[in-house]
Amino acid sequence: MTGLLAIDGADGVRLFELPDDRPVTLGFGNVDIAIPGSTGILEISWRAREGHWVTVSGHGLINGREAVTGQTLVHEDLLQLGTGLAVFMIRSAAPIFRGKEASEFPLSGQRLAIGVVQNSDVILDAADSRIRNGQVILSQEKGRWAVEDGIGQEVLLNGRVFRRETLVIGDCLQVGFYRFEFTGYSLKRVDLMGGAKIVATDVSVAFRGNKVLREVSLAVERCTFVGILGGSGQGKSTFMNSLCGLHAPTEGRVMINGADVIKDRKKAQALVGFVPQDDIVHTELTVEQAVRFSARLRLSSKTPRKEIEAMVDRVIDQLGLAPHRLKKISKLSGGQRKRVSIATELLSKPAALFLDEPSSGLDPATEFELMSLLRQLAANDCTVVCTTHVLGRAYLFDQLCFIQAGRLVFAGPASECASHFKVEELDEVYLKLAKTPVAELVITEKNEGVSPADRLLAGVAGSALTGESKVSSKKGASFISTLFTLLRRQWAIQKSDFLSVIFLIAQPLLIGLLVGWVSDERDLRLFLAIVATLWFGCSNGAQQIIRELPVFRRERVSGQSTHAYLISKFSFLMSVTFLQAILLWIVIQSTVQVVYDPVFDAEAFAMKYRVMNQLDPDSVTGGLGLIQSVASFFEVGQGVDLEGKIPIQQVVWTGIGLRAAAMAAAALVGVSIGLAISALVTSATQAVMWVPLILIPQILLGGFVIIVPDMKRDVRLISRWIPSFCAQQVMDVSSIYGLRRPVLSNTTEQPIYLNGRKITVTWGNDEREEFDQVSSENSSWQNLATDVRIIGQHKIVARTTLTGLDTEMSESDVAEMLLYNRIFTSTAQNRRDVALPLGQTYTDLSQTRLSFSVLAAWVLIAYGISWYGVARTRSAS
Repeated sequence: MTGLLAIDGADGVRLFELPDDRPVTLGFGNVDIAIPGSTGILEISWRAREGHWVTVSGHGLINGREAVTGQTLVHEDLLQLGTGLAVFMIRSAAPIFRGKEASEFPLSGQRLAIGVVQNSDVILDAADSRIRNGQVILSQEKGRWAVEDGIGQEVLLNGRVFRRETLVIGDCLQVGFYRFEFTGYSLKRVDLMGGAKIVATDVSVAFRGNKVLREVSLAVERCTFVGILGGSGQGKSTFMNSLCGLHAPTEGRVMINGADVIKDRKKAQALVGFVPQDDIVHTELTVEQAVRFSARLRLSSKTPRKEIEAMVDRVIDQLGLAPHRLKKISKLSGGQRKRVSIATELLSKPAALFLDEPSSGLDPATEFELMSLLRQLAANDCTVVCTTHVLGRAYLFDQLCFIQAGRLVFAGPASECASHFKVEELDEVYLKLAKTPVAELVITEKNEGVSPADRLLAGVAGSALTGESKVSSKKGASFISTLFTLLRRQWAIQKSDFLSVIFLIAQPLLIGLLVGWVSDERDLRLFLAIVATLWFGCSNGAQQIIRELPVFRRERVSGQSTHAYLISKFSFLMSVTFLQAILLWIVIQSTVQVVYDPVFDAEAFAMKYRVMNQLDPDSVTGGLGLIQSVASFFEVGQGVDLEGKIPIQQVVWTGIGLRAAAMAAAALVGVSIGLAISALVTSATQAVMWVPLILIPQILLGGFVIIVPDMKRDVRLISRWIPSFCAQQVMDVSSIYGLRRPVLSNTTEQPIYLNGRKITVTWGNDEREEFDQVSSENSSWQNLATDVRIIGQHKIVARTTLTGLDTEMSESDVAEMLLYNRIFTSTAQNRRDVALPLGQTYTDLSQTRLSFSVLAAWVLIAYGISWYGVARTRSAS
C-alpha cells in the first residue's frame, strides 16, 4: 500500500511517494515535501493497524474543510495549505495471479478466491488491513457467476454491502483499496473512483474562421448531474460535443479522468456515452432486439451469451422499459424511445454520459420522468451531462452552466443561479441574457469555471499516475463478431417490415412478367435483366447509410469498425439484390416458355450430346435429361455444332454460369453505387433523386440499345467503363460461347449474322416471299466479332463474260459492253471487318475477364467513396 502526493509545480505535476515508516510533513520551510505557495504545515502518517493514512498534526484544508487530527485520508483528497495545493492518492500493490502481477483475471474455472492469504487465487496487498481475514469467492452456478463476501464491511458491490449476489456485466466489486469490474468472462481491476472527473480549460471552437465558442472553462465533479443551458444557436451543443470529444476544440484542452479527449482519443471515448437528439436505435426493431444487438456490438466477443442476456434484462428494467420490451421502437412514445437510446449507451458502463437535448419534444410529465431517471443515473457511478433549454427542472441538477454567445456566463448550483443573474425566477434568466451585453455576463477569473484545484485534479485524475487499470482498456467485439452481429441486425430490420419484404419480392415478379411478355428476343431480355438488377441494387443501397446515420455515428464513436459496417451493408444488400435478380431471371424465362413456347429440338440436342461424348446412339445417360431441361428453359446450348470442339454440356453450364455471374456482378455494382450515393448525400430525398441519373446512362451506353459497331469512337471508349456495358459483354459471351460463326449478309455496311435458314412471309394477297433469317445471337456476334476500326470493308470480285457475239464491234463498244455485263460475286464470308472466320468456334473468355475487372474496379471505387462519406459524416457529427 503506497501513499502518493501530486503537486503542481513550475515544471508540471510532480509525484512524490510517501514513506510508511515515519510521519511526513508537508508545506513550507523545513519539511519533507515542500508545496509551492503553502503558508502552513500538515503532518500525515501511515497507520498499519488501521490500514490507512491519517493526519497527525498541523493546519490546512482537506477538500475545502479544516483538517482534523486523526482524519483518515482517502483517494483523491485535495490538500490546501494557503495557496499551495496537493492531491493525496493511494496505490495498492498489483494483485498476484498465478504467480505474476496481473490486472485482469479470467473466469475459466468454477471458482475464484480473492484475498491476502496465500491460498487465494488472486492475492492482494497484505498491507490493506481491512481485508486481512477471509476471502471473496466467485463461483459459477448454472452458467452464471455469483460473488460471496467472506470478509465483511470492507467489501462492497456497486457501492453497497452484500452477502451473496449473482453478478451482471458491469458490476463493480470493491475490496479494500481495490476495485474490480465483472466483464462476463473475467474480473478486471479498474480505477478506484467511479464516475468521471471532467475538466475543460479555455476551450474555443471555430467553424470556417468564425468562433462559435470562446475560451470556456468548466470543471465537472464525479457522479454529478450537470445541465448546460442556453438559447438556440448560443453554443451549448458545440460545447458539449467538445467535452465528449465529438468535436475537437480549436483551442484549449478537455480532460476526462486524466485522458485528453484529443491526444488520448481512444481512452477518452471508452469512458464516454453519448445520446444525440436523433434516435440512435433502429425503430424497426423491438426494444429487446435493439438493446441485445447493441450489447453484442459493444461487449467483447468472449462474453458468454447468458451474461449478455442478463445485462440486457437489467438495463431494460433499470430504465423502466420492461413493459415495452417486445414492442417495436416505432410504436413507443418520444420519452420511451429516448430511454431506449440511453439503454444502449449504459451497456458499456460509461463513466460519463452526455445527452443532447434529451427532453426536446416531450410533454411535461414525460420530461420529468426522464430527467428524474438521469438524476438517478448520476447517483449510480456515472457523471451525467446534458444540454437543455428548459429551466423547469433545474432543481434536479447538481450544477448549471449557461452559455451565451459562445461564452460561459454562469457555472454553479441551481440555487445560486437566480441571485447571480439578479432575477426573481429562473425562467427570467433568458430575458436577462437577451437584454444584457455578453461582456458584462462573462465569468471573471475570480469566478471562473475551473479553479487551480480543478486543474491539478485534472492532471492526476484517473489511473495514469495511480497504477490502476483504466476502464478504457475494455475491448469491444472482434471484427468478425461485429460483422456477423451487424448482418443479423440487418436481417432482423429487413424482416420486421413486412411490406418492404413484399415489395422486394414483387419487384422482380412484375418486371420479369413484363420483360418476358413484351419480347421474344433473348438478348434483349438478358440486357433488360442486367439493367433491372442494377436498378434493384442501386435502389436497395441508396438510402441505407443516410437513413441510419445517427446510429452509425454513435456506434463509430463507441469503437465499431467502419469497414465492418460497410462490409455488412455490401454483403447483405448484395445477397438480397442477387436473389431478386435470380427470381427476375426465372420469371422471365418462365413467362417466355408460356407466351412464346420457344422451339427446342430435344432429339437433335440428345444426338449432339451422344456424338460429342462418344456415346452409343442407344445409350441412356442420367445427366442428359437434366441438361436438356436446363438448356431448354434458359435457351442456351442448342446452337452448338457437331463439329464444335467443346462438349455441349460444357457450353450449357458455362453459358448459365456466365449469365449468373453477370447478374451477381451487376447486383454488387448496383449496391455499391447505391451505398456510395447514400454516403455522400445529406437527405434520403437526394438519394432517391440520384438513382435515375445513374441508371439512364446504363441503358444508353450498355451495348444493346446502341450496339458497339453503331457507337462513335468516343462513346465507345466511355462505354467500356460503364457497368451495364461490361455486364452485357459477359452476357454476349454467354450467348455465343461454343457456337460456330454463322453466315453473313453482304447488303449492309455493318455485318448482319444469319442463321442460314429462310423465313417465309405471306402478304395480304397471299403472295409469299422468303427472307434470310437473322441469327438470335446477332447483336452478340456484332458486339464481339466485329472489328469496329475497319467496319464496312468487303472483298468484291468482278467476273466478265461475253458469249454469242457474231458481229464485229469497236474497242470502245466492247469496253462499254463489258462494263454493263460485269457480274459481281459477294465474298461476305471473308469480310475484313469480321474478326472470326466462318465456321470457327467462339471460345474467347478474355473479354469476360476484362469486364469483370472493370466491374471489380467500380466496386472498389464505390467502397472507397462510401468509406470517405461515412468518415466525413463522422468528423462533421
